[in-house]
Amino acid sequence: MKPKIVGSILVILGTSIGAGMLALPVATAQQNFTVTVVMLLLCWTLMTAGALSLLEVNLWFKPGSNIVSMAKETLGFWGKAVAWFVYFLLLYSLICAYLSGTGDVLHALLREVGLNVSRSISTILSLLILGSIVYTGIGSVDSVNRVLMSVKLLAFFLLVLMIMPFVHSHLLQQGGFHWHANTLMVIMTSFGYAIIVPSLRTYLNSDIVSLKKIILIGSALPLFIYLIWIVVIQGVLHRGGAHGLLAILHSSNANSLLLQKIAMVTHYGWLAVVAKIFVSICVVTSFLCVSVCLMDFLADGLAVKKQGLSGLGLVVGTYSPPLIIVLLFPGIFIHALSYAGICCVALLILLPIIMLYVGRYQQLRAQNIILPGGRLLPIVIFLIGLFCFFTSFLS
Repeated sequence: MKPKIVGSILVILGTSIGAGMLALPVATAQQNFTVTVVMLLLCWTLMTAGALSLLEVNLWFKPGSNIVSMAKETLGFWGKAVAWFVYFLLLYSLICAYLSGTGDVLHALLREVGLNVSRSISTILSLLILGSIVYTGIGSVDSVNRVLMSVKLLAFFLLVLMIMPFVHSHLLQQGGFHWHANTLMVIMTSFGYAIIVPSLRTYLNSDIVSLKKIILIGSALPLFIYLIWIVVIQGVLHRGGAHGLLAILHSSNANSLLLQKIAMVTHYGWLAVVAKIFVSICVVTSFLCVSVCLMDFLADGLAVKKQGLSGLGLVVGTYSPPLIIVLLFPGIFIHALSYAGICCVALLILLPIIMLYVGRYQQLRAQNIILPGGRLLPIVIFLIGLFCFFTSFLS
């Protein structure tokens, strides 16, 4: 493969594999592994269809067009307004989740070295450290993220290799055969990579064959990694009991408790260190990337510079609402990911399908058909996505 294609696949992988990965084994603990597999495949199918739809619509316009401008051109003022609002909610929900996760992990790490600070102080410290990196610019975030991503992938494979011998297949058959709407939304969030499709289109100079390839391969890799990760965690940890996965699910310290449980699986002392590194990096990389997206989004929407006093104003606008929410509700990690999943369905499935249908069959913009299935498949995807949206919203 060409270096650009490999790099683009890794971008999708990096966008998908983050703090949401930590939530998957815990959020799906209420159900049998078979149900989890079906839900993963369903979410992958819906989000891939949404990504292909987004690509097709984006190709109708000049390179650099984003979701908001695409919605304006195909759906008018109200389409732009809805896209702007949902995009805003999605990014804030994700920052709430990742700030809660970083505060939890830092709190646990500080306690291990004898510093008994409160959870609130840990959250504020993590925000100051990571927020300062974001404020210095995309260059700093890129440099830090490259190193962390390399270490994260290495730590993941080490954990899987060391824990796999302890997996018991009968533990995977625990849990019921009913599905949970909130769990479905956490899984949706874990496939929320389509937001970067317009950027990849520009990067690959509108090469349609390559773009379709990277979407299919880039989204299939996280699906495979998620399945392995859930097997590894749910195959060694019991669901019930005072310290089981269900107890972690309802705890306000989900990440730190999961970290402790992973470290206790084997007798290798260094495995605990690897587990701590992996969990910490997952929440840090997710926080950094989403923070950059939100700051850029606010800077573009408000037409202000990201330096000087206006830059400080962007930092305040980016972090103040999530910080207040997380200080009031420190255990919001998994719930915030579920809220983000609802926004993902609206922004990355329903909206692209509507834009595709209107553009293809009313505005007659169709040039290269990316999403197959004629009129039928977009309608089916839309109806399934709408069902998931309202079921989760009402729950």
